[in-house]
Amino acid sequence: MMGTRHVGQVIHKIALRLNTRMREYTGKWRGGRAKRQIVFVHIPKTAGTSVADYMRLCVGGRSSGRTVVVRSEFRIGQGLDQDVCAKARSARFCTGHMTWPTAERICDREDAFIFTFLRDPRQRLFSLYSYLNGASFPQRYVPEGFEDLYASIPTMTASDFLTSHDPRLVQMTDNVMVRQLAGGMDRVDLDDGAGHELLEAAKKAVTRLDYVGFTETFDHDFPEIAGRTNLPSPKRVPVVKVSRPHLTSQAERMQEFQRFEREVADAIEPLVRWDQQLYEFARSAFAAYGDDIKVATAA
Repeated sequence: MMGTRHVGQVIHKIALRLNTRMREYTGKWRGGRAKRQIVFVHIPKTAGTSVADYMRLCVGGRSSGRTVVVRSEFRIGQGLDQDVCAKARSARFCTGHMTWPTAERICDREDAFIFTFLRDPRQRLFSLYSYLNGASFPQRYVPEGFEDLYASIPTMTASDFLTSHDPRLVQMTDNVMVRQLAGGMDRVDLDDGAGHELLEAAKKAVTRLDYVGFTETFDHDFPEIAGRTNLPSPKRVPVVKVSRPHLTSQAERMQEFQRFEREVADAIEPLVRWDQQLYEFARSAFAAYGDDIKVATAA
C-alpha cells in the first residue's frame, strides 16, 4: 500500500502537470505568447538538480519524450549523441551538462527560453568536493570509465582533489563555468591567451541567455524562471541537497567551507581565476540583489 506521503506526492505531481498542460494550451504569459521550449544549461553544483527535478515534475519525465537530457560534455573523447540532439529539438524541456554552443544547436532560438545558474566559484568547488568525497555519493551516477577515479576520491584531501592531474578530474574543476559557456570543454590549464579568449566567449554567451540565475539568490531566481517559462510557480522553492547532508545549519556549512578555503588557498586560485571574472560580470548584469547578495553553502 502507498503511504499517505506518497499519495500526496502523486497528487501533487498530477496537479502540477495538469496545471502545466492548461498553461501550454492557453499559450499565454503576461499578455504574450509563451515560448515552446525550455533549455537549461546545467553547470554542475549550482543547484541545478533542484531546477531540473521541478521542471521534469511539471512537464513530464524522460519516458514521455517531453524531457530530454543531453549527455554530459565533461566526458573526454565522447561526442554528442546526434540522436539525442534530434529528440531534444522536439522536447518541451531539455537539460544537461551541455555547452552554450550545444544549447544553440538543439533549439529554435526564437522559440526557446534558455537559462543557466552560476555560483561563487570557490563555493562551487567546495560543493563538488563535498559531493564526490562524501560517503552518500550514489554509485549509479558514476560514469563508465570513471569507476577507479570515483573510488579514489573519498581518500583524497581537498588539496589532493584540486591539484590532481587526472584529466577526468581536471575537466570538473578547472574554470568550468567559463569553459562550459564558451564551448571549450576540451581546453584546460588555461594560459593568459586562452583564458581571455574563453572568458570573452563566455561573457558573450551570458548576454545572450534569456536568464542567468545564481545559487546565492535561488529563492528569488527560481520562481522568476518558472513564471517566465509559463510553469506553475512553486509555493515552496524545492531544494535537493546532495552535498554534506549531515550539515544542518548555515553556520556548520560556513565553518566547513572556511576550513576548505584555508586548506586549498594556493591550489584553488588557477582553477577559479577566469570563473571569478565571469561570475562578477554576470552578477553586475543579472543579480537580483546587487551588493546585498548573500553567499550560501547549501546544495
